[in-house]
Amino acid sequence: MRWNWKGIYFTCWLVRRSNDNEISKLKNRSSASVSDSVKLLLADMDQRQFSALADYSLKFDKFRLNMENIKIPKEEIEKQASELTKQQIRAIDFAYAQTKTLQEKIAQFITPISIQSKFGVTKFIPKPIDRVGIYVPGGLAPLPSSLLMAAVSAKAAGVKDIILCTPPRSDGLSPAIAYLMLKLGIKDAFWLGGVAAIWFMANGISPFKAVDKICGPGNSFVTEAKSQLSQSGKIGIDMIAGPSEVLIIADGSANPAYIAADLLAQAEHGINSSSVLLTDSKELAIAVQNEIDFQLSKMKRKKEIKQALETCGGIFVIDDPISQGVAMANQFVPEHLEIYCKKSLCDSILSCNPKAGAIFINTCEAFADYGMTGGNHILPTNRTARFSSGLSAKDFFIWQYVEELSDQAQSNLSDFTTKFADLESLEAHSNAAKLRKR
Repeated sequence: MRWNWKGIYFTCWLVRRSNDNEISKLKNRSSASVSDSVKLLLADMDQRQFSALADYSLKFDKFRLNMENIKIPKEEIEKQASELTKQQIRAIDFAYAQTKTLQEKIAQFITPISIQSKFGVTKFIPKPIDRVGIYVPGGLAPLPSSLLMAAVSAKAAGVKDIILCTPPRSDGLSPAIAYLMLKLGIKDAFWLGGVAAIWFMANGISPFKAVDKICGPGNSFVTEAKSQLSQSGKIGIDMIAGPSEVLIIADGSANPAYIAADLLAQAEHGINSSSVLLTDSKELAIAVQNEIDFQLSKMKRKKEIKQALETCGGIFVIDDPISQGVAMANQFVPEHLEIYCKKSLCDSILSCNPKAGAIFINTCEAFADYGMTGGNHILPTNRTARFSSGLSAKDFFIWQYVEELSDQAQSNLSDFTTKFADLESLEAHSNAAKLRKR
């Protein structure tokens, strides 16, 4: 496609017009058919229990599931963990230490609150969740980093009982996942993928107990299963995460090779992943497109990555990175926002309060994906960063109110309480307070 930009023509298959609201079209959402399919699958599992799990395991994962092989044996975990090289172990250990340091620091700030008044004491007490299940995807490749992010956060909060489910693979358990299980002290792991794994963790099958909260990313079917089971009140979940997203705001000083690499890295997650660049530099837009073509040509999965870029990617040439850039970013509300600009411009953009799951200043989000600085890659997507945050130790606590009032305090509060109850015509409530009046 040939574009006319201020009298200059250039060829750029990824550049999109910034004045036609196209940015809002670059999010690929779950369809009604996914919701209906998941509803039917969950209902079947409710009715047929383990028989349904076995049928779907054979259908979707080509694995003959039974009660003897559903749990991954300790011997396999230890054997697979031993397959890692020393360099791989060092990388995992470093990420573990960085993530653990940050999450434990977050947990330190979560302390009981107690308010003493003339009426008595009111407490707000944090308590760690009892039992957590982590879903570790295994589609294109196993994701040990997801296990690291969720499990370290849960353990920092004091969760004692953690299990995981991961799809069965012909080459066995990922050595990195096995190593992390041993390092984290996770003893129970199960060969289950997709909707079946989510149902199993939410319901349990004797002798395996259900969990209280499920964490971890997955495809649209996994996400929908988590959503439906959460709405039913059966479990808590970390978040309803959609396809991964990155939006980059860059000026002419940015390195086009870095930006191209970051856009490609996001598109690599899947064909529904969004990769967007906003720039006021025509020269940078062209250079990034050329870099994408060059880097993409060397990649094994170039067809899938290009499809993601064509469907959910775009380069927008804008007039002003501050006013227009932040406005478009806040319309999109990305999972990851990267800002590649000179410091003064970065400061101005940040002062405008851009909304995103995580913000990266002149650096790529790949470092955070693997815990190199302690961050967490389980982040809100699909504009939900407007009202939610990335996963951390704080998400593995419940907060419990505890109130204690003396007899005299109850008597003193009786009149006010009675009047309020009468306003709502709740006679029994009014009577309960009135009986405390001395």
